[in-house]
Amino acid sequence: MAQAQVQQQAVPPSDQLPLGNKFLRVIQTATGMNFLASFVASKVTGVVLSKKTGGRVRAKVGTYSLTDLASGKIKSIKIVVSHPKLSGVELGEFQIKTQKPLWVGKRSLKRPNEMLVYFKFTQEQLQKILADERARAMLKGLKIDLPGLGAQEIEVIDPSVVIGQDSIDIKAFLVTKGAAKDTGVDLAIFGQPKLVEERKIVIDSLKIESKTIDEPKIFADFVSKLVNPIIDFARFDRTDHAFRLSVLTVNPGKIEGMGRLLLVPRSKQ
Repeated sequence: MAQAQVQQQAVPPSDQLPLGNKFLRVIQTATGMNFLASFVASKVTGVVLSKKTGGRVRAKVGTYSLTDLASGKIKSIKIVVSHPKLSGVELGEFQIKTQKPLWVGKRSLKRPNEMLVYFKFTQEQLQKILADERARAMLKGLKIDLPGLGAQEIEVIDPSVVIGQDSIDIKAFLVTKGAAKDTGVDLAIFGQPKLVEERKIVIDSLKIESKTIDEPKIFADFVSKLVNPIIDFARFDRTDHAFRLSVLTVNPGKIEGMGRLLLVPRSKQ
């Protein structure tokens, strides 16, 4: 009981949510109902997210009381998703946690909130993603205008990836769609993943090596303009949420990032 009071006092008054009836809160704490509310909310969150992501989900939801939980007042949320899947393709690891309490309405938040997001991809996980046909099918086809042949769609065959210190190396064969591998071009791409303006990830200092390309530097400049930015988070901004990446680190064998997910109440139509 004393520990609960200390934890509650540690929360800045400006961050506290209006709580339910004091008498009910005391009864719920004394009888263990606060623990039950937190346990049930965590398990329900984990089950729902597991069905959505297909991965292993550990969710911890801190609550003030059952009364406040029923009214949408949540003290804290921490979600760890291991091996999530997108369209059947296994991804890396994600963690999401609140920085201050949430107040959720029936269809939206009642107050703006910001959540911390952490993700990690290992070299092995990225290799599995590149090797998965479903992952490559989700990528937009690369088209090159060849003299006399018009626009040709290019496929990537047998890609492999190596993550170094502030660098990423990709090797693959490029062939026109439907063609045999022996008709393709072997290609090695070297570059440095870089974060720009907290919203874009680009491959900087891109270099290309290939036995069949006469002027790899010119081709590298062409590819750099074609693929960059790899992702622009601002394109996914909506009226009720936006994501910005604060840190991107590339170390041997893994890529990690940390950012902020801003959530705001939906505007009433």
